Amino acid sequence: MKKIMLSTFAMIVFCLTISAIDPVAEGKTCSALGNYRITTSAKQFVVSGKELNTYEVSYDNSDIVLTIAIDKTPKCSKYYVISDALNVQYICSAKSFGVAKLDKRIEKEGYKTSNEALNKEAFLQQRVITAGNGNDVENAKMIASYFPLLLKNQNS
Repeated sequence: MKKIMLSTFAMIVFCLTISAIDPVAEGKTCSALGNYRITTSAKQFVVSGKELNTYEVSYDNSDIVLTIAIDKTPKCSKYYVISDALNVQYICSAKSFGVAKLDKRIEKEGYKTSNEALNKEAFLQQRVITAGNGNDVENAKMIASYFPLLLKNQNS
């Protein structure tokens, strides 16, 4: 009886572990980084003492991993995109969804948008990507698709 209970418990733990790493979304980019995979992250990202939920984005052809931290407010959601290559934020309001440089609030946490790594032309094109009010998964998919274009050198 103990073996059956132990086996059942082990199966439950295994199933929960597998479901925790299942992708939330997958898709293609029009960049050298290739296809993306978005997973829910157990990591908490803290900004000004507020814990934010996060997603992780990985790419087939790159070691770059994005952490997308979601800061929701009644009027607007900010998606802080943190990586070793470049840090930016995407802002979603009732009117639009688009990219911006990190604001002062998150710079106080030690993160900054690097002008040296940023493709300024792509940045200007992404200021408004679409009308706002998408859900978090839809917005994370757009970020995963559009972010690689912001990198000045996608191949490094």
